[in-house]
Amino acid sequence: MKNKVKAKLDNGGVLMNDFSRMFIDKYYNKEYPLFKFIIDKSNQQIAFADMKGNIVYVNDSWARNHGYMVKELVGKNLSIFHTKEELKKVHKFNKILVKKGKYVGEIEHKRRDGSTFVTLMDNFIFEPKKGLKFMVGMATDISEYKKNQLEVKKSANYLDLMAESLVVLNQDRKIVKINKAFTKLWGYKEAEIIGKNIWKLFPRRQREIHEFNMKESIQKKKAVKFETYILTKEKKEIPTQMIGSVIFDKNGNLSDMIALFRDIRKEKLIKLKMFESEKKLSAIIENMGGGLFVIDKDFKVILFNKSAENITGFSSSDIIGKKYNNNIKFVFENSGNLGDAFIYNCIKKGEIVRLQNHTQIVKKDKTKVSVSSSAAPIKNEQGEIVGGIILFYDVSREREIDKMKSEFVSLASHQLKTPLTGIKWFTELLSQEKNTNLTEEQKDFIKQIYISNERLIQLVSDLLDVSHIDTGRKFDIVLERDDIVKIFNNVLEDKDHLIKEKRIKFIKCVNTPDRLDSLVDSKKIRQVFNNLVDNAIKYSNIGGVVEMGCDRSQKGKIIFSIKDNGIGIPKDVQKNLFNKFVRADNAIISEADGTGLGLYIAKAIIKAHGGEIWFESKLGKGSTFYFSLPL
Repeated sequence: MKNKVKAKLDNGGVLMNDFSRMFIDKYYNKEYPLFKFIIDKSNQQIAFADMKGNIVYVNDSWARNHGYMVKELVGKNLSIFHTKEELKKVHKFNKILVKKGKYVGEIEHKRRDGSTFVTLMDNFIFEPKKGLKFMVGMATDISEYKKNQLEVKKSANYLDLMAESLVVLNQDRKIVKINKAFTKLWGYKEAEIIGKNIWKLFPRRQREIHEFNMKESIQKKKAVKFETYILTKEKKEIPTQMIGSVIFDKNGNLSDMIALFRDIRKEKLIKLKMFESEKKLSAIIENMGGGLFVIDKDFKVILFNKSAENITGFSSSDIIGKKYNNNIKFVFENSGNLGDAFIYNCIKKGEIVRLQNHTQIVKKDKTKVSVSSSAAPIKNEQGEIVGGIILFYDVSREREIDKMKSEFVSLASHQLKTPLTGIKWFTELLSQEKNTNLTEEQKDFIKQIYISNERLIQLVSDLLDVSHIDTGRKFDIVLERDDIVKIFNNVLEDKDHLIKEKRIKFIKCVNTPDRLDSLVDSKKIRQVFNNLVDNAIKYSNIGGVVEMGCDRSQKGKIIFSIKDNGIGIPKDVQKNLFNKFVRADNAIISEADGTGLGLYIAKAIIKAHGGEIWFESKLGKGSTFYFSLPL
């Protein structure tokens, strides 16, 4: 019989039902009637299983709590009561159980409907006779206990868990509540401080400003934050950061005031150490060629180097401790308008601005000096902005040289125009003269002279435009109402010979109106169209397609586009494409004429009209240039 039982036990599954009945009959009904009675009637959930986890017997409490009938569970494996994730934990516990013979721990059980509950499992090995072992599990549902434990945790005194000192005041500024952190920092026990006026906690010299801040918080119904000193029970001053706030009742009347205090002694010490480290760098800073000043998050100057003094005419004593804009003014060269937004964005937005050009700084004697300026935020270990560094260089000499270069280019270009115009006139006369004995080769020479001269004229014209743009002179936009579509059509007519020469298919979008009047500088808008269309043709392959688009879907403006399926623009060039003298390598290799000035000029013209210009391009696929004009 023993071998037969063992065989059935090893097989498990349905065969266990026979063994279960025999087990119950032999060990409960006959030999342990009292034990059986206790197990069956117990409210505690009890289960017997073989060493493989196959259920031999469970009492009614176990079955009911898991959503089963007793007879359904016999022969099933205990794994049905656990999720896949929880089984990993169960296997770990079972190893301890087999090794030590008992184990107590929390296990999550799964009901028939998939819901779960937490049990405290008291497991042990039951050996009714030698060679026959069972795992016995006694489960106690502790879900409610866990829930109550969580509620207790939630309802704990959070005030006493806070690291910051907290003080609650009534309308008369008297203290009605403190937390443990308050006692630790200030030294007062609750009985010693409740009912006392808050001003007792501050040095006399600071009480007036604190009252002002508190009134401001009440009037504006918002929190105030500032640094201050507190006075401990032993009359010791401790630097703290204070956040004050107010609470109003449902009728809008002041109810309570709350103040949080954070000990910032360590921060002050760190700042002191940083300051000492800065001393070591002072020699470098003082001997820098550029002016430098450092501001805190309130825009107050905390460092002003020697070069800054030399450039501005202000001494350190004039500047340090005050907001920088009390004395230092950055203005734009062209307009004279205030140009220090880059400093504000540095502190408030954390933006890094490098070498902001075309600005001037107003000196102490009210004269102006051209500077190239930059700003970068200073952050603490937590990533919070605590200040900023502003660097500026006197670039008056560089600006003067640029001005001289622009003037030279302008002068030279003007001087070149006259002989170039003469060459053009004479070559046209030679080309049109019918009664000459010129050979075909000589006529071709004259044609090449004419073409080369036209290129020079265009280059001179572009250089003049660039000079005017850079200096801001003679680049006025004269707005007159004109038909933009007509301007474009005139450009297209001028390019007809190029289109035919390269067999370009030119497509005008169906959305293009027959006429579109707007206030524009006709000559300059013509120049934009000319540059974009010329580029589209030049950088298209023979037999390529160029498409002109017109989008009027956006209110208050119109967007034009010139699209080609040519060589495209490499990514490494795209970000600088609107700068002077920029040409991509593939454009140079293509042997198409170009100076790298056309797009620079086009951008200046569109910007002067209050519009924008941009492009999309893929190398080898082509490019689309867009520009918008206000209507």
